[in-house]
Amino acid sequence: ARSLSLKDHELMKSNKICYWSYVVVMNGYGVYTTWTIIASLLNLGHALRYVSEVSMKDTSNVCLSLLLTFSVIYFLLENTLLDQKLRFLVTPYLVLIWALSATVTKQANPKYNVLDQTKMFVASILTIASVLFLLRILLVAFRQSKNPIGREYDSVDGASAERSSSTSYGSIF
Repeated sequence: ARSLSLKDHELMKSNKICYWSYVVVMNGYGVYTTWTIIASLLNLGHALRYVSEVSMKDTSNVCLSLLLTFSVIYFLLENTLLDQKLRFLVTPYLVLIWALSATVTKQANPKYNVLDQTKMFVASILTIASVLFLLRILLVAFRQSKNPIGREYDSVDGASAERSSSTSYGSIF
């Protein structure tokens, strides 16, 4: 992601299929990582409930609070410090929305005895995740239109945009 953030304009001009396949693969890693974090929080919940014998209410609150904290911290880091490297990574939000939607749907079944507090907590995290996803899409569109990735690379070696666009490959050093 770091090298693409510096040189994506060259890859985009020379081989668009390779560029977009890189973006798709990076989003695949986003799906895997997000799902692994959610699964780890589920495992933490099982350990708290059945090994440490913590109440179900407290277990749910701990796991959901950690999920909310991770989501907000990730959103802040992704849109500030890591913007150049993770600009086109949007799948973590989609996975989070998908997992929380499935949870809300399952909680609606009267067969499961879920506290109203937990239902509201999950629904509020789903709403926050959806808002963060929409904000992320808007930020990506705005930043890509105002400051496309790769613009800093043109000015690193003093090359003008015309000169760098006439060459098909840049220096690797």
